[in-house]
Amino acid sequence: MDFSDAAPPAAVAGTTPADMIASFARLHGLLDLAWTDDAERLYEQLNKAVAAEELVLDSPTAAAYLRLASRFGAMWGPHPDLERSDER
Repeated sequence: MDFSDAAPPAAVAGTTPADMIASFARLHGLLDLAWTDDAERLYEQLNKAVAAEELVLDSPTAAAYLRLASRFGAMWGPHPDLERSDER
């Protein structure tokens, strides 16, 4: 089969090597984030939960979850000040 004329998937179309490197760097950053008290609190509550029951976070753990989500978003989210611009 010849796939030479096949269009790349939408997620890949227009992606440059620099974009891919930036994505891998962000992923590495997420995986390498320091373990914090917030992570420990959430981890402990998740481990106490029974798989079949709905997990309801207490107020301090919910706040820890929001702080962790904010850290993850800051690491993975867009960084306009770091984006390359070829229009300069």
